[in-house]
Amino acid sequence: MVITAGETTGEGQFQSVLDFLNEVLTGKDKETKIEELDVPTTKEFEEQLTNLLDQVKPFVPYLAALGSWKLFTLVKDGKIKINWDGFAGGAIAFAPIITAIAWYLFTKINTTAKVLSFGIAGAEVVPTIDLNLPQGINLGAFFSVGDVVLFDIMGGIMARLSEEKGKYENLFGELNKFAEGLLNGDQ
Repeated sequence: MVITAGETTGEGQFQSVLDFLNEVLTGKDKETKIEELDVPTTKEFEEQLTNLLDQVKPFVPYLAALGSWKLFTLVKDGKIKINWDGFAGGAIAFAPIITAIAWYLFTKINTTAKVLSFGIAGAEVVPTIDLNLPQGINLGAFFSVGDVVLFDIMGGIMARLSEEKGKYENLFGELNKFAEGLLNGDQ
């Protein structure tokens, strides 16, 4: 598509830009409109993205190793200057968070560490017990236990409530009527 001087001014400018975008996006002639494009639904897009990530996952360690090697060579050759004082200060400041994330990820692959996290979290709640563990381990243990509480226990409670929903529908209806009566001043 060629935009002429006459099309760059006035009403034809906007339409010619849309035609150009149609050609670029579709690789077809300007008869194809943007509305006619095959746009995947959210579910199809999620499936395509999951499929792509599953294909890329095996290469992540290799890419990380290659990136680390390249960074090392750039630092060694002096092409990249790293302020190690600032890096050390940041590492010290974020050490508990880094340790907590590492502990949490470790509990995901090791069941013994997960069970130990329950003990750590239970003991640290009691004020008279101090295990003298690093702050990051305590925080990671609470993350691990919180994960179980949110997904297992709360999920079970929600499933139980949804099973017994029919029993309480009348109760909720009566409570709504009572609350409306209070708000309207009928009671």
